[in-house]
Parts: sequence; structure tokens; C-alpha cells
Amino acid sequence: MRGMAHIEELRGGRFAIIITEIPYQVNKSSLIERIADLVREGKIDAISDLRDESDRRGMSIVIELKRGAQPRQVLNQLYKFTALQSTFGVQLLALVDGEPRYITLKRSLQIFVEHRLEVITRRRNTSLKKRATGARAGGFDDRPRQPGRCHPDHPAVARRRNRQNPVIDRFKLTDIQAQAILDMQLRRLAALERQKIEDEQKKCSAASPSSRSCCLTGKSSWK
Repeated sequence: MRGMAHIEELRGGRFAIIITEIPYQVNKSSLIERIADLVREGKIDAISDLRDESDRRGMSIVIELKRGAQPRQVLNQLYKFTALQSTFGVQLLALVDGEPRYITLKRSLQIFVEHRLEVITRRRNTSLKKRATGARAGGFDDRPRQPGRCHPDHPAVARRRNRQNPVIDRFKLTDIQAQAILDMQLRRLAALERQKIEDEQKKCSAASPSSRSCCLTGKSSWK
């Protein structure tokens, strides 16, 4: 891994190396001390000034070079003798198809994308299945007319799950619509707002084309 650094030209034909990022797990203070030690030992003799100008906007380690110094050569020396360029060992052990395997970084990203695609596809398929069977869209078709007719004290509503047939017979509902009403809390059933339900119905209907398109395109949508 290599830190991010760029070269800036100063007045008088001099150059400066600006370090804005350092490798993972590298301490900034230790890096600056290491550069200073190299200058004192004479291994890098082209550096005239070294200071830390980091602030809340980000990291900035300024290394000013002597006149006539080659900035690219000095930067390569920093990569060679300091932790500005370092290796980072990692063992990517993951469960792939239920089996522990060592994988590369590229393969781990591929598996993650495939997993997310599977999750989204399942979610969309479940949503489409509910709409196809009428669990949501079908249940909303007749709900706006229920607030004035389904009072919490109504005997058919009070019996809830074990007395579903009276609700179906009285209000001409399907089994799914009646079950959706009986599953609701009585206070919510009594306080149903027509406009809120109609808005939710429109939202569900509008989402259906995009959901269906997502499931049909499959992996091609991730390319």
C-alpha cells in the first residue's frame, strides 16, 4: 500500500512534496520522525524543511526540498526507506456456499455483489407475490369504504379471527381482504382515513412496474 503524495513547485525553482494520505495502520507522527531521522543520518540529503500542516480539512505533511533537488527521486526514496509505502497482509477467509474458503479481494467483492443481488431479487419477488395474490393491492381496493361500516363494536369485527365468515358475508369481501381487516387493531380500524389508504394504494400500484422490471432483468442490471 502506498500513501498519496503530490509535488508542488515553489518560488525560486524549488519543489515541495505534499503527503495527503498515508497507508493503513501507519502512524503520522512516527512517519515524520522516521523522515527526520533519515535526514540526520544523511540517507536523504535533499530535504530542507519538514513540517506538519494537518488540520480539520485533512492531512498535509509538507516536505520542502533544496534547490536543484529532483522531487521524483526524493519521493522514491521516501517510498523505499519509510512506511509511506508498506505491505499489509490479510487473509480473506469467508464462507462461500457454506464452505470456508480463502478468496482474493476481487472475488470477495464479486461474492458481495452477488449476495446483494440475491437479497434484492428475493425482496422484489416477495413484494410482487403479495400484489399478485391481492394481499396488499387487493386488500386496499375495498378498504376505503369500510370506516363508516366497520365499527369496533360490531359483533362480526369483535369475533375477529374465529368468526371471519360474517365479515365476508356482510361486506362482500374476499377471504384475503377480510383477513387483512381482522388482523388490524380495532382502534386503527375505526380510525382509517380514506385519503391515507388511497395514497398507499397508488404508491403500491406505481411501484409494481419497477419491481417487476428489476426481477426480470436479473444480473444484467448489475453489469
